[in-house]
Amino acid sequence: MFQSSYAEVISESETNARQEEAEALARSISLMEEATRHQGDKVRTIEAAHYTRQLWTHFLTDLASPENDIETRTKANLISIGIWVLKELQRMRELRLTDFGPVIEVSKSIRGGLDG
Repeated sequence: MFQSSYAEVISESETNARQEEAEALARSISLMEEATRHQGDKVRTIEAAHYTRQLWTHFLTDLASPENDIETRTKANLISIGIWVLKELQRMRELRLTDFGPVIEVSKSIRGGLDG
């Protein structure tokens, strides 16, 4: 019978989590890009903003968890980015911002870091 070491299991688990996070960001980006292509389609815009808000809320909750062992500086940077994303989405909700562009670019950058 094959037995994995604890380190291998943890490593695979972290890899899976990073892959799932990258896939969730890819979905968020896709929804935002679709809403951008169909500007004026409120349903697409609401769906993209809602999904992205839920995703970043989840990321922020995870980052604030004591079990999250990401390096402190990286964690702080990601929390700052997450807060910024949520503020941008709020501005869209209030119709003070009509373009997902900056949020898309930041999300692509974060996704790239997860892939690499």
